[in-house]
Amino acid sequence: MEPIDERPSSVSIPSEQLPTAQPADESAEASARHLQCVDTLTQSILRHPSLDALLGELLERVQTIMHVDNVAILRLDEQRQELIMDTVRGPEEAVAARVHVPIGQGVAGRIFAERQPLVIDDLARVEVVNSFLHEHLHSLLGVPLLVEERAIGVIHVSTVQPRQFTTVDVQVLQIVADRIALAIDHVQLLAGERRARQETERLTQRLHALEAINDVVLQHLNVDDLVREMLARVSVVLGVDNVAILLPMPDQQTLILHSVFGPEQEVAAQVHVPIGQGVAGRIMATGKPLIIDDLATSDAANPFLRQRLHSLLGVPLQVEDRVIGVIHVSTIYAHQFTEDDLDLLRVVADRVALAIDHARAFAEAQQARREAEERAGQLAEVNQRMDSFLSIASHEMRTPLTSVLANIDLLLRRLVGPRADSTLTAAQVASMVPFLQRAQRQANRLNSLVSDLLDVGRIQADRLEIHFTRQDLRAIATASVEEQRQLAPQRTIALHLPDTPLFADLDADRISQVITNYLTNALKFSPPDQPITVFVKRQGGAVYLGVRDAGPGIAPADRERIWDRFHRIDTIPHQSGSYVGLGLGLYICHTIIAQHGGQVGVKGRTGRGSEFWFTVPLQTPAPDSPAGVV
Repeated sequence: MEPIDERPSSVSIPSEQLPTAQPADESAEASARHLQCVDTLTQSILRHPSLDALLGELLERVQTIMHVDNVAILRLDEQRQELIMDTVRGPEEAVAARVHVPIGQGVAGRIFAERQPLVIDDLARVEVVNSFLHEHLHSLLGVPLLVEERAIGVIHVSTVQPRQFTTVDVQVLQIVADRIALAIDHVQLLAGERRARQETERLTQRLHALEAINDVVLQHLNVDDLVREMLARVSVVLGVDNVAILLPMPDQQTLILHSVFGPEQEVAAQVHVPIGQGVAGRIMATGKPLIIDDLATSDAANPFLRQRLHSLLGVPLQVEDRVIGVIHVSTIYAHQFTEDDLDLLRVVADRVALAIDHARAFAEAQQARREAEERAGQLAEVNQRMDSFLSIASHEMRTPLTSVLANIDLLLRRLVGPRADSTLTAAQVASMVPFLQRAQRQANRLNSLVSDLLDVGRIQADRLEIHFTRQDLRAIATASVEEQRQLAPQRTIALHLPDTPLFADLDADRISQVITNYLTNALKFSPPDQPITVFVKRQGGAVYLGVRDAGPGIAPADRERIWDRFHRIDTIPHQSGSYVGLGLGLYICHTIIAQHGGQVGVKGRTGRGSEFWFTVPLQTPAPDSPAGVV
C-alpha cells in the first residue's frame, strides 16, 4: 500500500480491479469483514420492513463496522435530476435538509455519473457542492447504489480525522451498497404495489359509486324523479349532508334552486343567485369547479350556506361547451374535498346535465308537436270553414242570381222575341212590376254579398278606407232607420234619440253600414209581430248606439265568436226571409268600429232577445270638415 503522503487526493477505483493484489492477512481481514457485514445487513433487512427504519439501522451498523464518523445515502430525485440526502448518521445530519447535488458535480455527483467507487484522502483538496465536507470532514469513500445497471443513488462514508481507506473498505462498502440498493428497490416495488392496490381499491369504489348513479339513470325516465334520486345517491357516495342543483331562469341572469337534497330544502323557494355572484353564480359564469373549505368566509349569495354549512365543492353542469347550471355538495362540519371527490362530482354533473338537456329537448319537441297539431287542427278548421263558406257563398249568390235571371227572362219573352206582345195594356205592364221588384231585391242582395266580400278583402290587405268628418250620430241613425222602414214597411222599428246632438268623428257611410247590418239581423231573427228598438245616447265620453230585438238571443259561449270572420250560428232559426249570409257582416262591423276607436258588443239573455251595440268617442261640436282619412 502506498504511503499516505504520496497518494493522490482522490482516486476512482474501477470495480473490476477491486479483488486484485491483496496480501494474505488483508484477504483474511476482508473475508471476515465481508461475513460480518453480510450477516449484519441480513439481520437488519429481515427485521425492518420499513425503509426509513431499515436505512437508519443499516447506517448505524456501517458506521460501527467501518469505524467512520459519518455515513450518508443520497438518492436520485428523478423529476429534478439531482441527488438529495435521504438518510445520514453523523455530523452531516446538521445540513441534510439543504443538500442537493447536481449529477456530475461534487463528490456524490461524480460517483453517480461515473458509477465507480471514489476514495478521497483529503476533502479540502477537491471540489465539493456541499461545503460542510470541506469544513468538518477530512477523508471520504463513496460507491454508487446500483440495481443491475441502473444507478439509484450514492452511499459515502467519511471521517473527521485523516484516514486511508483500503481495498477492503471499498469492498465492504460495495457489499453494503448492493444490499441497500436491493432493499430500496424492493421497498419501492412493495410501495408501488401497495399504491397500485390502493388505486385499484379506489377505482373499484368509484366504479361501484358510478354504477349506483347509473342505476338511477336507467330506472327513471322522468327527469325530476331522476335528479332527486341521483342527488340522494351522491349524498351517500360522497358522504355529504347537502346536494343542490341550480338552473338559470329564462332571462339567463339569475340561478334558482331547482332540486336539493339536504338541509337547504328549508330555503329552496327563496334562493335566487345572480350569475357571476356568490358561489353558484361564479361557477356558472366561469365554467370552473370551486372548493371552499370554510363557507363562513365566502361571498355566498345564499346566507343559509354561510350559517348552516361549512365546506363546499361545486362544478358546472355542462353539455359540450354550454354551461346549463351548477351542482354543489356541502357538509355541515369541516371537510377536505379531494381530487377523487371532484372527479366523481364531475361525472355526476355530466350525467345530470345530459338528463336535464335531454328532458328539455324532449319537452320542446313535445311542445312543438302539440303546437304543430294545434296548427294542423286550426288549419283543418279553417279549411272546413272555407269549404263551408264557399258552399254557402255559392248558394247565396246563386239564389238571387237565378231569381234575377228568371224574372228578366220572363219579362224579355213577354216584351221581345218572336212571342213578344206589342199590344200590352197598362194593366198588363203593371202586372210585370212585381217581377221587376223581385229582381231588384235579389240584385241588391247579391250586391250586398259582393260588397261584404270586397270589404273583407280590403280589411285583410289593410286597405279599408275610413273618411272622417265631424257628424251628429243622431242624423246617421235616423237615416238608416228610415231606409229600413221603407224596405220593410210591415215591420215596426222604434227610434229613441236624445234632444241634444251627439257629435263624433265618423265615416257616415261606414257607420250607416254598421247600423244597417244590426237592423237587418234584428229583422231577420225576430218574430214579424215584434218591434225592433234603436237607442242613441251619451255614455260617459262616448256615443252609444244599440239595436234591441225580440229574437232567441245569443248564448254566452257565442258572444265573442260571432265577431270572427265566417262565424255563423246555424242553430238560430230565421223568422223572416231566406237570406242566410256568409258570416262576414259582424266581422266587418267590428273592424269599422275598431278603426273609429270604439267598441262593439252584444248583451241580453238566451230566449229573451239581444241588444247589439257599439260606441265611438264623443267630440265637441265643430264645423262639418274632413277630420282625416285612414
